[in-house]
Amino acid sequence: MSEWDELTTWLHSRPGHYGVQVCTPSGEVLYSYHADGVQPAASLIKVPIALTLDHYARLGALHMTETVELTETARTAGDGTVDTAAAGTRWSYATLIEHMLRESDNTASNLLLTLLEQRGLGMAAVNALMQELGAFNTRLQRRFMDFAAAQAGHDNLTTPADMAHLFVHLAVSVQPTTHALLEPLYHTVVQEKIVAGVPYGTRVAHKTGDLPGVEHDVGLVHAPNGSYIIALLGNVIPDPATGQHSLAQASHIIYTVLNTGDHHGA
Repeated sequence: MSEWDELTTWLHSRPGHYGVQVCTPSGEVLYSYHADGVQPAASLIKVPIALTLDHYARLGALHMTETVELTETARTAGDGTVDTAAAGTRWSYATLIEHMLRESDNTASNLLLTLLEQRGLGMAAVNALMQELGAFNTRLQRRFMDFAAAQAGHDNLTTPADMAHLFVHLAVSVQPTTHALLEPLYHTVVQEKIVAGVPYGTRVAHKTGDLPGVEHDVGLVHAPNGSYIIALLGNVIPDPATGQHSLAQASHIIYTVLNTGDHHGA
């Protein structure tokens, strides 16, 4: 029996459709389960947005210190810092990216998409960069909380393999500003998935996503036997608690496998 059989059995037994990829920070794949299956991205798509903003800032097309004013018309449903801020407050683009990643703030995210549109870039720039980086099945096709677009077939999409690949890019990037995008992810607010499955105090940089029937978490885990990247995606899930438990237990199994015996990450 493979040491990964417990994980495969667990995923197969759970209500919903799951996809998982585990790899080293250098990209060596350690485990894969339906990792190329396309799923609704939910808030995981905020990582490609952040990477695109960083890319064009380095090219000089935008400046992270510029600020934008929050208006009532720009406000989007959510409970993040920018979501609930008073109209008239101003935010730098760098701060908006921090809130988008750490709190999954939808208003911050949509303001940043507006910035890309104003620079003549828009969603097409995000999708082009994903192709360039090798995340071939990841597509941004709608703004956040635009459920009419999703119902019309214009949803944001990704795969476990793509998201693991993007976290490899974050982990190994020689660009200081790109690597720095991990920092707010060490302080992600939601802790019920990857983090719930590893020992207390384990350092994890991760991005979660959820929608009705969807529970995701992707991250870089720093463990005693070495760091590893884990992408856990699930959809067609009956309720949030079921999905969160499925992902937390998967995280626990992965941590146990990689920190028992001679397994090493990086």
